[in-house]
Amino acid sequence: AAVEQRDRPDLQGRPVIIGADPKGGRGRGVVSTASYEARPFGVGSAMPISQAWRRCPHGVYLPPDMERYARESGTPYLGICLGMQALLDGSEEAFGVSGLGIIPGRVKRFDIDLAVPHIGWNEVRFEGDHPMIQALPERDIYYFVHSYRPEPTDPSIVVGRADYGGTFCAAVAKDNVFAVQFHPEKSQSAGKRLLDAYRAWLEMSR
Repeated sequence: AAVEQRDRPDLQGRPVIIGADPKGGRGRGVVSTASYEARPFGVGSAMPISQAWRRCPHGVYLPPDMERYARESGTPYLGICLGMQALLDGSEEAFGVSGLGIIPGRVKRFDIDLAVPHIGWNEVRFEGDHPMIQALPERDIYYFVHSYRPEPTDPSIVVGRADYGGTFCAAVAKDNVFAVQFHPEKSQSAGKRLLDAYRAWLEMSR
């Protein structure tokens, strides 16, 4: 059964981390309220994930009205892989299904001469003055597993870029939202640096 926010007052105001585990199979993701309890949920792609967030499937807790929560709560949000893609307006992976629309733009499949999905280590170049960016090196190497890439319409919110058959958006930042296409939890020391930066951002926001 779904768990409503009013039933879990201990979780209200907790920071939100959303991502997916490529080893868990297609569409298996991880949702956490930074209480360090994270559980998988089974959905097919980023856009159905956005619908699943509203339904709270399999008893996984997420604050209701995710759009308003991410926009207005001020609580730091870290999106990982599909947790980044679902922030956009929609995706080629699921035509006709709306994303959360927090980041204007679309998610598009790689149309390149290289192998798709893009799997492996790749350098990300960061820029901008977001608190997360200020705590990271200008360049670091992270692990990617994806066939689709986000294309925000506002280039000012793109704070990380990588190259794979051309330059693509690897990280976005907007107010209390920071999201990445790569997997910090699988990126060894680079991933730890990013998660440490997120922890520091949480401390700053309290």
